[in-house]
Amino acid sequence: MKILILPSWFPSRGNPLNGIFFKEQAEALAKYGHEVTIIDTSFHGRKDIFNGNNFRITHRIEEGVNIYALKIPSFWILSRILPLSIFIYKTLLFKVFRKLNPSERQFDLIHAHSFYPAGYCASYLSRETGIPLFITEHSSDFVEKKLSANYLKILRHAILHSRRFICVSTRLKASIQQTVPEAQNLEVIPNIFSSDFTYLPNRKNDKNRDFLFLSVGFFKEGKRHQFSISCFAEAFKHKDNVRFEIVGTGNLFESTQETIKSNGLENKVRLLGSLNRTDLAAKMQECDAFILASAAETFGVVYVEAMACGKPVIATKNGGANDIVNPNNGILIDVDNREQLVGAFSYLYEHIEDFNPQQIATDCYNKYSEEAVIKRLTELYSSH
Repeated sequence: MKILILPSWFPSRGNPLNGIFFKEQAEALAKYGHEVTIIDTSFHGRKDIFNGNNFRITHRIEEGVNIYALKIPSFWILSRILPLSIFIYKTLLFKVFRKLNPSERQFDLIHAHSFYPAGYCASYLSRETGIPLFITEHSSDFVEKKLSANYLKILRHAILHSRRFICVSTRLKASIQQTVPEAQNLEVIPNIFSSDFTYLPNRKNDKNRDFLFLSVGFFKEGKRHQFSISCFAEAFKHKDNVRFEIVGTGNLFESTQETIKSNGLENKVRLLGSLNRTDLAAKMQECDAFILASAAETFGVVYVEAMACGKPVIATKNGGANDIVNPNNGILIDVDNREQLVGAFSYLYEHIEDFNPQQIATDCYNKYSEEAVIKRLTELYSSH
């Protein structure tokens, strides 16, 4: 199939991980035989304000995907003004599309990522060209009920003008169904995980080494890192052979570091800052178990990445994790439940041998690998 991908945000020189899931899914579609083109007219952030490619159409090929871009900086405000941001995105999108050769415009379908702005603007391109539109939604704003009336209007328009509106978790689907009751075209297809995350049976039983819990996530209130640290400290206050490491950056990083120092946990808890994907995969493979007790997740790819490495996880009933975690691969607890989290830490430490890492990794691959997800997408495209 010939597929046009429209991202709401996308990796750039200044922010290489922004929208990386969109890019990787496009590359996976190309890898499995589809002809894929991306038109990226999303805003550049402050780190790309002096990017030499601003204000001009560029073209490159990466991993078999044609990428056309026409981007401008948001100047800290353009992307925040709803009518203006939509006008700019849609204007640039149509400009690039019309610059393509007539033969290049013969797409079988349009697949937009996130309803705003790509999905909404893509609905007008779909209407003008007659090309069927599919939209995948990733945002946790639905689960957290953060959408204003204006955004809800845009969401409703995008859903009702798409062939299929794909949600990355059943919790997200339920939230959107509640928000737009008339929607009859909702599907659930999860995100893929990177092949960098693989199972390596390299951790031998060694009673002399420390047991390592790992967490990954931005340092913001919703990720509950400080809460997790306090529960970890309570669970292992009389044990010196258990450590907790957290990967991530964010506005609560410094205050979390101070909390660790003030509670004398420097020898047990360590903040690693940002890691590139290769180093993160190595850290996942090194740890014994993964923990993220966040309040809300649309999907939760870090859980999947950990399980792809064969690690059992502790997660909360935060929306995304509900689909991912089961008794064979981890422990699912209530959000902000101290007693349950302390107990989960202790249980995994004491019963780690009850979990089969090879089976955890195999089950994860069968559900969330490139091959599995692209097969489901292809079936969906073909049936509609």
